[in-house]
Amino acid sequence: MEIIEYVRKLDEVFPFEVFRVTIYKGEKSRHDQLHWHQYCEIAQVLSGRGHYIVNGNRFQVLTGDIVLFNNTEIHGWKPDSEEMTLLVMVFPMGTLAQPHATFDHVYLEPFMQSGSEFCNRIDRDEELASVMHEKIRQIETEYLEKKPAWIMIVKAEVAALLGLIYRCYLSRGAESEREKVRVSDKGKAVQRLEEVLLYINEHYAEKITLNQAAKIACMSPNYFSSYFKKIIGMGFSDYLISLRLERVEEMSRITSISTEQIAMACGFRNMSNFYRLQKKHALQKNGSQTELTEE
Repeated sequence: MEIIEYVRKLDEVFPFEVFRVTIYKGEKSRHDQLHWHQYCEIAQVLSGRGHYIVNGNRFQVLTGDIVLFNNTEIHGWKPDSEEMTLLVMVFPMGTLAQPHATFDHVYLEPFMQSGSEFCNRIDRDEELASVMHEKIRQIETEYLEKKPAWIMIVKAEVAALLGLIYRCYLSRGAESEREKVRVSDKGKAVQRLEEVLLYINEHYAEKITLNQAAKIACMSPNYFSSYFKKIIGMGFSDYLISLRLERVEEMSRITSISTEQIAMACGFRNMSNFYRLQKKHALQKNGSQTELTEE
């Protein structure tokens, strides 16, 4: 069978989509053809029964099951009943793992793993399945109605859903002992920066210097700078600027005041500098390694 790349154009501002699809037994469609795509997928079986095929393996699914696919897995669906309806959410890996969302990379662990059925399927009878179903319904409602601040609410609900999936993932023993230690060590390391991260989140619109942040963390400025970059994955200045830019984007969607006013309210004092950083931030989201540095 031919394997195709399934290309779906997602919104550039918020590359996230929720949709329903019905697959009919014996009828050819792009969903039952083996394919892969450059984004993660969470699918809930709303009705019917069938199988999903992933990386050459075939697994049964029934109404209520939740299935995950990452951005490299070759997969497809085969209904056993006359029809099978799915509710599908798709998003690139980086959509939810924003710079200021320190733990999001951990919540995405289930998408990173392969080799066991659980990495793809959460059974309808799992302890947390009913809670996940409710989260998925809330996400779909917010996405379809698009009321004010819907993007922020969807992000929060998806983060909660990923947290539940990750909790389920841990309870099933999907991680190796080495991975458990790695995640635990990462968590302890982030705890050392917790007070700084909370301070930045609350005071991002104010002037915050590296020396101030280092003092809050009870570290020397040089040690704090290297430690922050090692644990968070970006420099202190990059993190602060990225957070401010994210806040500008969020506020722009829910208010009618000018971009300049929003930027000033989020801590930017020089508009030419703001627009320069905004362009660099857009390049970062598209995979560029450029750094965000103020002039």
